[in-house]
Amino acid sequence: MTISVRQAAECDAELLFKWVNSPDSLAGKLLTSEPIKWSNHSRWFEKRLDSAKAHIWIIEESGTSIGQVRFEFSDGAYLVDIFLIPEARKKGNAAKAFQKCIASLQVILKSTAVLQADVKFSNSASINLFKSLGFSQEIKSEDFITLKRNITPEIVKREG
Repeated sequence: MTISVRQAAECDAELLFKWVNSPDSLAGKLLTSEPIKWSNHSRWFEKRLDSAKAHIWIIEESGTSIGQVRFEFSDGAYLVDIFLIPEARKKGNAAKAFQKCIASLQVILKSTAVLQADVKFSNSASINLFKSLGFSQEIKSEDFITLKRNITPEIVKREG
């Protein structure tokens, strides 16, 4: 199976709404435990698509959408959010997709950046994923840990 990523577009609003309100997604969220209303989601999504500080990619497996990765710049770091549908988990898809999204972000970046993942202790799969991708534990609180990783811009060679 081939894993690819593409930038999210307006047509992805309903799909992301479905995913964010799935029980397993809500269980893993730090800030949101209740279902999100469509009006709030659509307003939020539109702002993210229009923002230079937010980058959302849709993960596809052989052309079928199976998840998303979001980097959103706030307080000096790109906050990371990742979601895969249950059927796509435990196959290495998250790591492959996340590496592709990091490479895409590196092309966009103008300077070195920090990626930050705040993960609930109960979400051991995400903790293990981030550690396997070079994130190191920075902060431990009662409910979650913060993992960080530095990335540098990719120098794109131009022919000419």
